[in-house]
Parts: sequence; C-alpha cells; structure tokens
Amino acid sequence: MLPAVSRRASSGDGAGRFAALVRTVRESAEGERHRRLFWAACRAGEIVAAGGIGAETAAAELVRAAMDAGGRDLKNAEATARDGIKRGMAAGGAA
Repeated sequence: MLPAVSRRASSGDGAGRFAALVRTVRESAEGERHRRLFWAACRAGEIVAAGGIGAETAAAELVRAAMDAGGRDLKNAEATARDGIKRGMAAGGAA
C-alpha cells in the first residue's frame, strides 16, 4: 500500500508535499523501492505541472532518496523518476 500524501498540502504547499514524497522514497524497504519511487515521481510531476518545483530538481532529489534507501541501479532509478514525472506532469496539466 502506498502512503497518503495530504491533498490539503498539495493545494498551496508544493514544497511540503514534495518533501513528504522524498521521505516516502527514502524510507522505502527493499522490494518496494521501485514502486514507491515511480508513485512519488508521478505525484512530483503534478507538483512540477503546478509550478511548484522544476522537473530536473525533482528527479534528482527522488533519485538521491532512492539511492540513500539502498538502491543499487542509478540508471534505473533515473529512468523511473523521469518517466513518473512525465506521467504526473501530463496528468497535472490535464486537471
């Protein structure tokens, strides 16, 4: 199960919501890290679409969190973050 990220925070506090996403990835255990990274990247893409953070900055922070959590495949983490952010930006822009 993926953690809830407050919708209340999403309305005006993109930085706080993004920090919660980074924390979610950083606290992920082996076996759930990839799925949580993608989920967090999709949510981060929504924040990017709203102008709350830049896409490159978001990706770099999420990848760093994944690697801090024990990730071993940097290229895969980068691709996962990039793909999730793109998807989230598309969804966020459509809202």
